[in-house]
Amino acid sequence: MDAVILAAGLGTRLRPYTLQIPKPLLLVQGRPILDWGLAALPEEVDRVIVVVHYLADQIRHYLSTQSHFQQRNMKHPLWPQHGFPWPTQGVKCEYCPQDFS
Repeated sequence: MDAVILAAGLGTRLRPYTLQIPKPLLLVQGRPILDWGLAALPEEVDRVIVVVHYLADQIRHYLSTQSHFQQRNMKHPLWPQHGFPWPTQGVKCEYCPQDFS
């Protein structure tokens, strides 16, 4: 099973903390927020797709120490007027209304 984690936002509500560190890498009880999300995934997940944009290089660096992930760069932040460039290539989804395979 695949999991998609959205880690592309600007984190504006957490400014000034997110001016130099992306929100997924902010520490909560000594661990990055993204790490909490990865650790909470069920055992059935065999691939994680992390969508990145803002300060993406830092997230890529963090993910390089993790296993089973893909990265996709967004051309625009995740705003309603731009829509969401869903990483549909090869995504297996059991609960989605459409087949992404």
